[in-house]
Amino acid sequence: MGDFSIKNEYFNLPGVCPKCHEIALDYEPMHREDDGMCWYPYKCEKCGLRGEEWYKLEFSGHNIYDENDNIIELDA
Repeated sequence: MGDFSIKNEYFNLPGVCPKCHEIALDYEPMHREDDGMCWYPYKCEKCGLRGEEWYKLEFSGHNIYDENDNIIELDA
């Protein structure tokens, strides 16, 4: 379950380093889980913190291309 006191020392915002609060995360390629979750390993270029940023994947729809390569957004 982890140490609650350590968890309180860090921010939990997407794209922001939890330790130094800078937008300086260098991401590696995404990893997918079978349950619709995905995560990006990262290292902060400012303070060196390493971690994982997690997301829940949700289907949003399709975009298709017509014969002239114009993109068409399909309605939900």
